[in-house]
Amino acid sequence: MTRYLINRLTQGIIALFLSSVLVFILLRMTGDPTLLLLTPDATLADVAALRVQLGLDQPYPVQYFLFMRNILQGDFGNSLFYHRPVLDLIAARFPATLLLAITANALGMAIALPFGVIAATHREKWQDTMAKVTAILGQSLPNFWLGIVLIQIFSVWLGWLPSSGYGSLKFLILPAVALGFGSVAAILRLTRSSMLDVLSADYIRLARIKGLPERLVIWKHALRNALIPVVTFAGIYFVRTLAGSVVVETIFAWPGVGRLAYEAVVRRDFPVEQGILILFTALFILFNLMIDIIYLFLDPRVKLR
Repeated sequence: MTRYLINRLTQGIIALFLSSVLVFILLRMTGDPTLLLLTPDATLADVAALRVQLGLDQPYPVQYFLFMRNILQGDFGNSLFYHRPVLDLIAARFPATLLLAITANALGMAIALPFGVIAATHREKWQDTMAKVTAILGQSLPNFWLGIVLIQIFSVWLGWLPSSGYGSLKFLILPAVALGFGSVAAILRLTRSSMLDVLSADYIRLARIKGLPERLVIWKHALRNALIPVVTFAGIYFVRTLAGSVVVETIFAWPGVGRLAYEAVVRRDFPVEQGILILFTALFILFNLMIDIIYLFLDPRVKLR
């Protein structure tokens, strides 16, 4: 167990380092942020002075070295636009993103798990057909299109829910549905497939021969083992939801990290972009490690090596 954790942490550190290099290079290819920070009548001398002030006049290897040195000290720099520490900006926006991601994924799990089980236990019947249609729609409809449609129906036509903002539960419903519908389809399909494999296992046949109630066989014995691949996907999808909520948060003006990332890209706010991408990369690596450890509790046969 200890050896496994050390190996995984080493791999995570290497992946994080390579990600930081890639992020640093790609952001510098987007253009010079000083051109957006100064007024149109700024002179070349003004541009040069600001580049020196921000440290952008240094060669890229020097900029990267300073960037990594500061990160290792817990300093992600200051936003070029907000003039505030990057970590403070992310910390202020993260609760909104976390709330949205948890709600979206909880919605997906609450709907997908029971419907996936029902589809597997009613194979080739109308319940299974409905599950397949839902999965196809969820995988096909992009969340930005779904978000716009939800706004048009429930905000513009019906006037039931607000189209943007942050506050009470009614502000959360539309963005959570738009963000979580994709997970409903994916988890439903994966649950159905996993349940079909488990239901054909010998120990399930034996449980039925012993006369155990069908409800107990399906919802306790079969579902527990079928959850292993589902938990893997759900954990990865949760981090993906955290990091990939940019479009949904922008459409619904949700004040989360996703919208902050969009604003940073538009303004070429390098420190904010770098901080968000590196922190979410680290979060993705950490969640993958946690999921592997959870395996031990779901299936004692799994051994971490």
